Amino acid sequence: MISPHQTTYKAFTDGVTNDDRAAVAALVSRDFRAELGKGPLRFEGFWEEITRQRTAFPDLGKNVKVAKVAEKGDTLRVSYDMTVTFSGPLTDGWGISYPPTGQTVVIPSADLVEFDTDGKIRKLTVSSQVEMVIGQMF
Repeated sequence: MISPHQTTYKAFTDGVTNDDRAAVAALVSRDFRAELGKGPLRFEGFWEEITRQRTAFPDLGKNVKVAKVAEKGDTLRVSYDMTVTFSGPLTDGWGISYPPTGQTVVIPSADLVEFDTDGKIRKLTVSSQVEMVIGQMF
């Protein structure tokens, strides 16, 4: 049986995949924070980062293999591999741009999702093996 938190998380990831900012915004709390390896981001910064990643990897979120889902209280952990194609330019956030290579990249990741008492996503922490990803891009 899928829990309410799992349903919310699925709707959140579907919204990210489909570039549906309004749907994603409706699923997060007012004090939402995302940790994507660059320090905490509020919703606007999170959406900018997703847009940047989607530019480099237009198929972001469309080929995901979930390995494990664990839930305890108001916390959900999802481990997965996401396969994407590096087919757009990538700017790394520090001003360095990388041209697309057309390489297929497998991104092993884990999301730690914390929910507030209303069932909205309060915090998202994404752990990815960045060095492994960069090695596959070129």
